[in-house]
Amino acid sequence: MDMAIKDLYAHANHQNFPILHVENSRGDPFGAASFAKTLIEKKNAKAILGFGTWQEAVFVAQLGNESRVPILSLANEIPQWASCHWPFLVNAARSQNAQMKAVAAIIQSWKWRKVNIIYEDMNPAVTGISPELIAAIQGVDAEINDLLLLSPFPRYPSLSQKLESLKNESCRVFIVHTSITLATKIFTEANNLGMMDKDYVWITTNAITSQIDSLNASIISSMQGVLGVKSYFSTTPKSYKDFHFRFRIMFRLQYPGEPVPEPGTSAMQAYDTAWAVAIALVGKPYVKSCANLTDHVACMHEMNGPQLLEEILQSNFEGLTGAFNFKMGKLAPIHIFRIVNVVGKSYRELGFWSEGLGFSESIHKASKYNRSMSILGQVFWPGGPWSVPNGWGVPIIAKPLKIGVPAVITFSEFVNVRYYRPGAKPIVNGFSIAVFEAALELLPYHFPYEFIPFNGTYDSLVQQVYVKKTFDAVVGDIAIIANRSEYAEFPQPYSDSGEKLHSNLSRMTMVVCLFVALVITQSFTASLTSLLTVQQLDQTTIDIETLKKSGAKVGCDANSFVVKYLEVVLGFQPNNIRRIGSGDYYPQALKSGEIAAAFLEAPYVKVFLAKYCEGFTTSGPAFKVGGFGFAFPRSSPYLPDISEAVLKLSESGKLRQLEHSLTSSYKCSASNSDDGLDSLGPNSFWGLFVITGGMSTIALLAFIFRYVRERWYRPLGQAQAQHHHTPSKDELWMFAPEIWYRPLGQAHAQQHHAPSDNELWMFGPEMENQ
Repeated sequence: MDMAIKDLYAHANHQNFPILHVENSRGDPFGAASFAKTLIEKKNAKAILGFGTWQEAVFVAQLGNESRVPILSLANEIPQWASCHWPFLVNAARSQNAQMKAVAAIIQSWKWRKVNIIYEDMNPAVTGISPELIAAIQGVDAEINDLLLLSPFPRYPSLSQKLESLKNESCRVFIVHTSITLATKIFTEANNLGMMDKDYVWITTNAITSQIDSLNASIISSMQGVLGVKSYFSTTPKSYKDFHFRFRIMFRLQYPGEPVPEPGTSAMQAYDTAWAVAIALVGKPYVKSCANLTDHVACMHEMNGPQLLEEILQSNFEGLTGAFNFKMGKLAPIHIFRIVNVVGKSYRELGFWSEGLGFSESIHKASKYNRSMSILGQVFWPGGPWSVPNGWGVPIIAKPLKIGVPAVITFSEFVNVRYYRPGAKPIVNGFSIAVFEAALELLPYHFPYEFIPFNGTYDSLVQQVYVKKTFDAVVGDIAIIANRSEYAEFPQPYSDSGEKLHSNLSRMTMVVCLFVALVITQSFTASLTSLLTVQQLDQTTIDIETLKKSGAKVGCDANSFVVKYLEVVLGFQPNNIRRIGSGDYYPQALKSGEIAAAFLEAPYVKVFLAKYCEGFTTSGPAFKVGGFGFAFPRSSPYLPDISEAVLKLSESGKLRQLEHSLTSSYKCSASNSDDGLDSLGPNSFWGLFVITGGMSTIALLAFIFRYVRERWYRPLGQAQAQHHHTPSKDELWMFAPEIWYRPLGQAHAQQHHAPSDNELWMFGPEMENQ
């Protein structure tokens, strides 16, 4: 401020320009109000500037209203309601709302899923922006683990206890959004508690980052590895370079022997604000006729408070922080921020973040932008390592997540709940549990949990994560269907609802098998038809329409969605549906005729046929559903990570191994059930094999005899002539068809053969399928 007034003095008669009276309230709101009253009553102050904290601005704002003197606050943010309540209170600081998106972009870039936010009480720079920060964090699918509200003047025992409670949890990512005074206390205590070590992440907002230069060496040493977001202002204009040069000279004169800091955002905003007030006091003629800052005597005139306030709000000039003009009572917000990293005695600039564009190494038209912060290079993290912290750690006191599992299970191979003794902790295992635990091992953070059995239907179990919020997630053989997706969200399913061909190779194999089967069936149509006809004489054709028309009883799982599916979708009468409580009861019910058919979900069918393959088979169409999955609350931050983990299990083959272990223990074979039936085998075709083998052997012997005869009895000269013989075009043409129709295996065997266009054309469709 003093520099701004002196700049005006340097260009004109200083008697005609404002006089700056300086008082230091030292952050005390009562002191600020007392000084302001003295300046207004005894010094006839026309405007009061300063108040870097909201508390000071609040105490002085009412005094400004009563005396009709403009109060210009340099607090980071003033809520909209304050300007309406105190019309003479002017927010001379630029909005920092966009910095919250920059903080969220850092969180998203390193894939941290949980964060802690430390903010300051009684500060609108926090209460006004915290909703913006919360929205930004949630916008990148991260979860706020804890919100720590601190007093502006915390006592160390209280501060230490609150930080200690955060240390005991698994989340290691902290966002500090406070004043610089409170931030120094936080980092000093965090360093003493060992919270500036490996795996911790600390991110500061502009209110702290912009004043790191003013901190002493001991404070900076406790902030090593901190990432900071700092408002960006261009440092290339001549006006800034002149200001920077004179700022350093003035600082050395006032504080000899002290290290000279860089002018921060607050210093430049104070300069622009003082300049705006000085111009407003000179009046509009200054703007029109005195722009060259010479001979301002004619431009000076007296004005009252409302007139001065109007002149200030109509300011329009290029300041150090950019265009200084008010729109709707506010200066233009900041959209570009520097990303800095505290290292050594100060910090280094990593790059920039621009709203709507992302991270970049520089700011110009040719800059390359990226959503990932990795484009900015290596970051020095707390504790010294260059590797990216996980953002979590094993908690000292962990609160496990409550995972609901079905207690009433039809097929215990998927979920099995048992107790060693009454009242003991349940032991839960099975295929679904194994998949869940394998997925958790792939998560980049600690996931404490405990299984809680639930007695009820599967629909009721899934509802617990949303309606009653009894569980944090539900794990088990949970079918993914539409009505459950209304109140829960499912990650990647770990079990499909039906069989499908998994690769082009399997499709190719199927085509080959069908071709072979077609040849055999066409050759022995009469014999094969008669055999199969005799085999099926005693069997009854089963389909859904036949079951419904005959009023046959059908079975399904008691707690499954299949009960309602049979009623509503397939149209079975409720009294014809038998609810089966155990998978082991199905064979008895089918053999005794209690039910004519059983409707099971595809994963259950695999287990059932593996256990009871004799006398049972599948029939009719398969009805597609979403498969088995885990249920989480909607918009849960764990969903992306769990989905990614399940995909990794599938791609690595681990999921297939677990599926194989599900049925590998059963050694059931269907051979016994076919002993009394005539079947086709190699013996059925022995005549064909003898004839074919005999003819092939005779042809082979004839070829060998002819080849040996020509080889040993051909004249030497004739052999040499043929050795140098170049095939004619006719000979090549005659061999061409043989080349085109050569089997694929032979073509591959000739390693040095370059396929012609015709060969590529013939094999092209197959290559495209691979």
